Amino acid sequence: MTCSRWALAQDPTLLAAVSGTMATVPVNPKPFLNDLTGKLVLCKLKWGMEYKGSLKSIDPYMNLQLLNTEEWVDGSFRGNLGEVFIRCNNVLYIRGMADEEETLRMEALRLQVEYYLSDENLLTDNFFQDLIHSSDGGWIAVESFLGCPRIQQLRATASELIAALRWSKQLRLREWPQGKEAICRTSPPPKPKVHATTVPVPAGEDSLEFRPLTLLRDFTAGWQAVVEDVDRRSFCFVKRTSAPEDVLRQEFDLLLSSGHWQTLTSKSGAVTRSTAWYVSPGCCCRYVYGDTAVLPRDKPPWLADVEARVLGELCGLREDEWPNSVNMNLYEDESQNVGWHSDDEGLFRGCQADCRIISASWGASRRFEVAVKDRNHVSGKPSVFYDTLQSVTLNSGDLCTMEGLFQKHFSHQVAKGNSVESPKSSDSTTSESMASPEETSRYRSARINLTWRYIVSHRSYCRRARPDGESPRLQPP
Repeated sequence: MTCSRWALAQDPTLLAAVSGTMATVPVNPKPFLNDLTGKLVLCKLKWGMEYKGSLKSIDPYMNLQLLNTEEWVDGSFRGNLGEVFIRCNNVLYIRGMADEEETLRMEALRLQVEYYLSDENLLTDNFFQDLIHSSDGGWIAVESFLGCPRIQQLRATASELIAALRWSKQLRLREWPQGKEAICRTSPPPKPKVHATTVPVPAGEDSLEFRPLTLLRDFTAGWQAVVEDVDRRSFCFVKRTSAPEDVLRQEFDLLLSSGHWQTLTSKSGAVTRSTAWYVSPGCCCRYVYGDTAVLPRDKPPWLADVEARVLGELCGLREDEWPNSVNMNLYEDESQNVGWHSDDEGLFRGCQADCRIISASWGASRRFEVAVKDRNHVSGKPSVFYDTLQSVTLNSGDLCTMEGLFQKHFSHQVAKGNSVESPKSSDSTTSESMASPEETSRYRSARINLTWRYIVSHRSYCRRARPDGESPRLQPP
């Protein structure tokens, strides 16, 4: 049995006890709730508790919050609490008991999320450990739970999760800003059992003596090692910017305004980033993110100067040695990111052969993290050995390269919620004075990343995969 959220009072005793008119409320209560918000109301629960004040917030599950208290008045799903009466301007509104099935469902939602973030589960569940570690201060977006199998079985919406979690004593709920609600544990997470696992000795990869590998640091100076793992034939280097601030700003504006951006969203509909995918002429390979395929475009003329500075001047590559694809990503703020992953797409064969990846950043600074893969995690899910984690801040203009078999043995991510203002160079004051406040704000909060890679295994539908097409090199020069 499903009852309306609100109902007309039918109890004669109640009618005799309360003066004023009675009001029915439609099955869809949203307009009614909006009308009551901000008004002076008297809330009375059947078992005797009364609350009086201006109504600050109210949800479809009859949870009430008044301006004079931060506590919520629970009127819908916490056991048999009885009816809730709201009196406003001599009109009595009555919320009947929630039906038992709905009560149990909302309770199940709360208990399930509490279990996901419990000590018991976090000892072995690296997925939620990753969410906590990559979040801002341990605050996890409520929408992150919508893709979990059990939550999907319960057919929960974000608003239902929020309503259920208001009564959790194990978790803290943050309800601002709207659309970015988040929850957090009341204590730090336990150290997962996987940390006690010994990082495996790497399999016998070819030594540099047996099979030499030319790294970008062999072409130009200034590269700093983040990972230099000869046994795993895996290398990651960073090169700090030497470009003037006004050049970086001009390139940022060019990329932002000229890129053919396509918005990517999570399963819950939240925007994770915007992307654009460019390839050398003659290639028609799509770039696939989960269920989303991004159509290729030929590298545009406006990109040539950026590539000449980054790939030519900074990396020391001849034009015929430049990668034949570039993936552009736009992160509007620190809430947008890509979690732990490897660039192991078949296009690049990064797990089968030496693979060079060059990345450059513009705009807001973000923390870049790398760690050895844990393929045998006790949870059964792909993970990393956190004891091997290395972290470095990438500022506007910085370059990062991953080379050799890095994608085979390591995962990487740009951490969420750790955006910091990029260091200002000596000429930044001049460039900022010439930019509008909106442009300056965008440059300091958004981040654009360009990642250049070599397509060595074209899709079957691409003419470059045919015998009469280009014969790609299986290794970068």
